[in-house]
Amino acid sequence: MTAHTVDEIARLFAQMELAPPDQPGVLRRRLRADLRHLDIHVEVALPERTRALVVTAADAVDDQQLLNTAGLRCSTQGGTVRVQAEPNVEAELFCTLVADLVHHAGTAAAQPTAALVHRIRCWQKMLAAGLNTGLSAQAQLGLFGELVALREIALPAWGPAALQAWVGPTGAPQDFRHGRAALEVKCVSYRDPEHCRISNERQLDTADIELLCLVHQSVRSGFDGGVTLPEIIDAVRADPALAGYRLLLEERLLHAGWLDVHRHQYERERYGLTARRCYQVVPGFPRLTPRDVPTGVRSVSYSVELDQCAPFLLTERDLAQLLRQHTPEEVP
Repeated sequence: MTAHTVDEIARLFAQMELAPPDQPGVLRRRLRADLRHLDIHVEVALPERTRALVVTAADAVDDQQLLNTAGLRCSTQGGTVRVQAEPNVEAELFCTLVADLVHHAGTAAAQPTAALVHRIRCWQKMLAAGLNTGLSAQAQLGLFGELVALREIALPAWGPAALQAWVGPTGAPQDFRHGRAALEVKCVSYRDPEHCRISNERQLDTADIELLCLVHQSVRSGFDGGVTLPEIIDAVRADPALAGYRLLLEERLLHAGWLDVHRHQYERERYGLTARRCYQVVPGFPRLTPRDVPTGVRSVSYSVELDQCAPFLLTERDLAQLLRQHTPEEVP
C-alpha cells in the first residue's frame, strides 16, 4: 500500500471541510479497500467539523475505549477501530496519528485490528510523555546511542532477546535489562568525552542486579560521514535476527518518540562513533544510589568523572563474555 503522508492526510481533511457548514452530515473518503480484510476511511462530521479515522477489518477484538484524553477518543467495536478528534485538537497531531495508524494497519499481514489497538496504546504512552512533535537534539543522540549498543553489544550477546531487554524507552532505570544483568548506555559529544551524566540515583544501583555495566559512547555529529538516525533505524528493522519481532521493535521506537512521519526532520544530521568505553559497576565505582540519598531528597542527578573510573574498565570482549555468562537459561 502506498504510504499516506501527514500532508496528504491534512489536505484530504481540508478538502472535505470545504463543504457548506449549514449542511449537516458525514463526509467520507476511502484511503484503502482490500476486500479480503481491510477498509480504511477518513471522515468529517458537519457542522462540527469533527475529524475521524475509521478502520474496519476481518479480525475482531473486544469492544473497548482505548484513549479518551486531550480531545482524542479511540474505541473498538467488533472489527472496527474508530479514532476521533474534537475540533480543538491540533490538526498536525491528529494527521500524524492518522498517517501512522494507517501505515501500521496496512503493514499488518494478519490481525490488523489487534495491531491497531496495540499501536494506539503505544501512542497513549507517547502522548503522556509529550514526544509527539519530534525528538530534541539530545533525545536523537540518546536514541542513536541505544540503537548502536543494541546492534553491536546486546544483540551479539543475547540474540533477539536483546530487543525485549531494551527497556530504556519505557522509562526503566537502565537502558537494557536481561534477567539480572543490565546495561546503561550513555552517548555524549566527542568534545566532552570525560564526563558522564547520570540522570537519577537508580541508574547505577545494583540492589537487584548481579551485573551492571556502563557503556559510554562518544559521538561526532554534524559532519559528512557517519549515518543518520533514519538510516540506523532502517538497518535495525532490516536485521534478520529481529525478523520475527517487528511489532516489539516498533513499540520500543514509538516509546522513544520515533515516528516515521517525522523522519525528514532527522535526515540531515549524521553521527559517527569516535570512542566507546565500558565499565563494570561494582563496589567502589563512583556513584550515588537510593541508599546514599538522604530522606526527603529526590530526583538526584550528577556527573561522573571518567578519569577516576579506570580501575573498572572492561574490554568489549570482556563485556561480551560477561553478558553471555549472565544470559538466563531458557525454561523447557
